Amino acid sequence: MNCKRTVFTLTVILSFSLSFLQAQTNCTAGMAGIYPCNSVDLLAHVDIATLNTAGGGAGGNDIWGWTSPSTGKEYALVGLTNGTAFVDVSTPTAPIVIGHLATASTNSSWRDIKVVNNFAYIGSEAGSHHIQTFDLSKLDAATGLPVTFTADGSALIGGPTAGKSHNIFADPVSGYLGACGGNVTVGGMAFYDVSTPATPTLTGNFDPPPGVTNYTHDAVCVVYRGEDTDHIGKQICFGFNANILVAVDVTDKTAPTLIGTMTYTPTGYTHQGWITDDHNYLYLNDETDERNFGNNTRTHIIDITDLENMLPQTPFNSTLPAIDHNLYIKGNYMYQANYRAGLRILDIQDRLVPSEIASFDVYPTSDSDDFNGSWSVYPYFKSGTVIVNSIEDGLFVLQPNLSHYVMENVGTGVQTVNQGTDAVYTVDLTAYSGFSSSVGLSLSGVPVGATGSFAASISPDGTLTITISNTNLATPGNYQLLLTGDAGLASEETLSLGLIINAVLPVELVDFKASAKRATIVLNWETATELQNKGFEIQRSTKTAPNEFVSIGWVDGRGNSEISQTYSYEDIHVESGVVYYYRLRQIDEDGTEDISKIVTAQIQAFDQMVNIFPNPVADFLNVKFDAFDFPIQNVKMSVVNVNGQILHYENLNIPAGEINYQLNTNTWSEGIYILQFEVDGEAFRKRFVKM
Repeated sequence: MNCKRTVFTLTVILSFSLSFLQAQTNCTAGMAGIYPCNSVDLLAHVDIATLNTAGGGAGGNDIWGWTSPSTGKEYALVGLTNGTAFVDVSTPTAPIVIGHLATASTNSSWRDIKVVNNFAYIGSEAGSHHIQTFDLSKLDAATGLPVTFTADGSALIGGPTAGKSHNIFADPVSGYLGACGGNVTVGGMAFYDVSTPATPTLTGNFDPPPGVTNYTHDAVCVVYRGEDTDHIGKQICFGFNANILVAVDVTDKTAPTLIGTMTYTPTGYTHQGWITDDHNYLYLNDETDERNFGNNTRTHIIDITDLENMLPQTPFNSTLPAIDHNLYIKGNYMYQANYRAGLRILDIQDRLVPSEIASFDVYPTSDSDDFNGSWSVYPYFKSGTVIVNSIEDGLFVLQPNLSHYVMENVGTGVQTVNQGTDAVYTVDLTAYSGFSSSVGLSLSGVPVGATGSFAASISPDGTLTITISNTNLATPGNYQLLLTGDAGLASEETLSLGLIINAVLPVELVDFKASAKRATIVLNWETATELQNKGFEIQRSTKTAPNEFVSIGWVDGRGNSEISQTYSYEDIHVESGVVYYYRLRQIDEDGTEDISKIVTAQIQAFDQMVNIFPNPVADFLNVKFDAFDFPIQNVKMSVVNVNGQILHYENLNIPAGEINYQLNTNTWSEGIYILQFEVDGEAFRKRFVKM
């Protein structure tokens, strides 16, 4: 490549780190130094050699970002052919190379990075690489820069001798990890549980059914909150399968199910894509249609308001011939890494008619349809800093000068509640240049009967709390709420929020049972949900007739609850041999009541729990204790002959369950013997004959 280079300045960073970087250069008259630009300033540039602290040759590929929850520092996670570089971009005009993590096996042009719960997960097309896991908190604590890092663990791909993946995907909200392409299953998607973050475990696979291309090149996964109410609240993955788009329900990772597929024409290679914040549209890039069909950079627009019937719309065509590679969406902006055309930013407020509003070309010598220049982009830092990784030229730290705010949901974007319980959302009104309190907000889609309200004021960091109350008056179902911002914004923006309201009984009793103990009967019950639950009156009878039940006790309820609650009551006024019938009278705060099913229990007399055999006995007498589900303590057992002499005595503690005990009768003479028991003041005898 005959690409012009700027003269890099040697900059001292703190007292211990040297980096070769290009200083801030604003976009003026369409240029930032040698780089063509439009409304995007160059804050810093860190070249490949500086990123590659391990030495040797390297090139760039994927990029992702992480913000430390402890320090608020923003870090670039920069993919290289020989590993991953970590760069502190908290001061974007003076980035600091923290260190390097070497590839897990061999070098590869393909590396992919995603983050879940402050761990980075790194995959590669390199054989036997598998998924590296890296605890990102080590970046905050790093000293003696640059550091040569080691991985914290790995997740196996395709068995111990395989290990290739083409891309890593994740849903940080639901907290799971995925890998696709390479040796993953037979090319589909694999899902991992990251509850033990250093060593994720495989939980399931999705291999497309016959008739669907069985290779997932990339995927994007969300908790769906779009207009297709059949799927609100479900975990949905969209897979880019070479020549087809698939929508898959992955809520159950052990049994993912295909929802729908979509094709478009002409098709080159369905490569990668992202969905809008309202989850109603998906944009995808085709990596070979520019070369194969002679069109300029083309972005496909897919209507996903019906996941069973996803519909392609008129695509967006750029004025340049460059190949599109990776795109990401934040608010009403789409950030594209289009190889030789570099970063292109599209305004997608009008979902069907995008327009390019900003750009930064990291490959200034050509915009042709070749595989050079920008590999990927990460636009999700709260500061508004955008980072781009170039195959040849490394990390670019950029500042787009965009005209309006971006509204983002903090959390899943979907709240599932029972009737009578409030749904609470947190929204981040983040601006590139600061938050304006003059923004006017409105909320639509609130269910009839329910109430939507905002917090009294927006917090200084731009966060807003939305509460949906009075859900007990709403009809159960799936809803899409739309938060619209205007006034303080240069143009209107809308954020989609999902709401699922489940119908519940005032108190949903899921379990009620009675168990006999040694001298008492214990009642246990559980509720799935509670609404205005005052409590439970315990009623008992020795007959089944309804009018025979009398109150014997009371247990307070928990009021309102969405989670299971457990209760117990012990009836101590019982006699052995009597069958008791129990029921619960549940009472609400407003006096409404409900009667439970009837359960029974009986305390057996101790003599009914003990059996002896064989009788007559020759050598060993078996004593079988059937203590059911409770132990019996301090049982005095003795053997007496006909003359009243005690031949054997011991004190027993009998555990729960059926227990067999053996008495050795070998040394005793033939004749009649008495086996005596005494427990809790109750005594009885059993006679046996020694042969």
